[in-house]
Amino acid sequence: MKKTAGVFAMLLGMLCAASPAFSQEAENPVKKIWGNVTATVKSDGKNQLKFRRGTANTFGSLDVFGDRNFDMESFYGEFRARKPIGKGFAVGAEYNGGTNVNDLVRFHASYSRKIGPVYTDVKFSPVATSLEDGMEMGISATADIGNWNFIGWSDIGYDYDKFSYKGELDISRKIGNSAYVVGRVEKYPWQQTPVYSAGLKANF
Repeated sequence: MKKTAGVFAMLLGMLCAASPAFSQEAENPVKKIWGNVTATVKSDGKNQLKFRRGTANTFGSLDVFGDRNFDMESFYGEFRARKPIGKGFAVGAEYNGGTNVNDLVRFHASYSRKIGPVYTDVKFSPVATSLEDGMEMGISATADIGNWNFIGWSDIGYDYDKFSYKGELDISRKIGNSAYVVGRVEKYPWQQTPVYSAGLKANF
């Protein structure tokens, strides 16, 4: 329990820190610091709060999960930092941890660029600090088109004897100055079928 509380506090601190951060939000590609919170109801019977914060060279995300009575019982978080080395390439590290999840750090090389309205980022992690996890390749893309915002990502992992796949797609529409309605579909290895979510997002 102490470990869980400590990791949760650390991730929350990372999200609140006013340090430069890696932007996965196409809506704010040059803004110094951006952030948002999304509240959704999921088709698997759970509720979810998602906090994101970032700008140029770091990115933090914290997901808190609960039941329909809003008993928030578990969380998952990640924090990524990178160092640009020129022409869209960068090197960095990413921490992942949470409830019933082995804490690990992945070291990666990445390439990012903007093509029209779409900002894309591809990363490859050859090693991780957990001996149970192997290589991983990930791709993410974001775009703003009119009042619509699209965020999608997918990771492919190879754990020495098998491949694993996971990913999410968020589609949101602006309904106010900083407010959006959001629809999401996600698929993780432990889910038998895709899980759908709907809710609201607020930028800050």
